[in-house]
Amino acid sequence: MKIMVASCVMLAALLGTGVASAEATPAVSGGAMTEQASCTFGAPVHEQRWQAVDAVGGVYWRNSPHWNDTDRIPGCGFYQGDYIHLICYDYGDAVGPHGNRLWYRAQDEKNNSIGFINDHYLNTPGTAQNPTLNAPDCWGP
Repeated sequence: MKIMVASCVMLAALLGTGVASAEATPAVSGGAMTEQASCTFGAPVHEQRWQAVDAVGGVYWRNSPHWNDTDRIPGCGFYQGDYIHLICYDYGDAVGPHGNRLWYRAQDEKNNSIGFINDHYLNTPGTAQNPTLNAPDCWGP
């Protein structure tokens, strides 16, 4: 199924959404896997959803499961309490006080933006040491 994609900047302006520039800055290294832009938009296609936590002030989407791989475009991210639909999972840079390496490619239910979010920012079951995978592997079986 293809998802119709709109310009992030144009849709963010139409929606009047923005993401604050203040973010926590965990220690990370650079990365790859940039086949999808950090902020695309499309109709919600995934039923399983979790709520964003520890995101007061907003957090920008990532292009891949690497903390520094972000475009920092206002409106391309998620806020505390947003409902996030999980598309697939991958492992990447450690985030948060417990070094969570589980990332999801996901979609924000509020503005339909899509990007990578670390599991630290979701109320999913499991812990950084014992993650619970709540979506299929991004690279397939």
